[in-house]
Amino acid sequence: MFVAEGSKVIEALLHSRFTLHSLFATTTGAFVVAPGQVQLVTEAELKKISRLTTPNKALALFKIPPSGDVALNDLVVALDAVNDPGNLGTIIRLCDW
Repeated sequence: MFVAEGSKVIEALLHSRFTLHSLFATTTGAFVVAPGQVQLVTEAELKKISRLTTPNKALALFKIPPSGDVALNDLVVALDAVNDPGNLGTIIRLCDW
């Protein structure tokens, strides 16, 4: 599993091939998920489980799907040991550009 933080990232992952395991949010109604999949938490509780200095309003756990063969005829970006989520966000935005 992996952790996703922030409404935009979580919303994008909900519309992808990744399967939601758990969703923790400070408000309800921000995401379209099955009933009971959102666990309401306070901002203080979210800060305790977040790895960010200033946590967003939501944090989710997604299951990692089984890996398949990589098509090397397209652009491939491989990352290892990315410690700063901000760096990963920058890399993703650059790849999308």
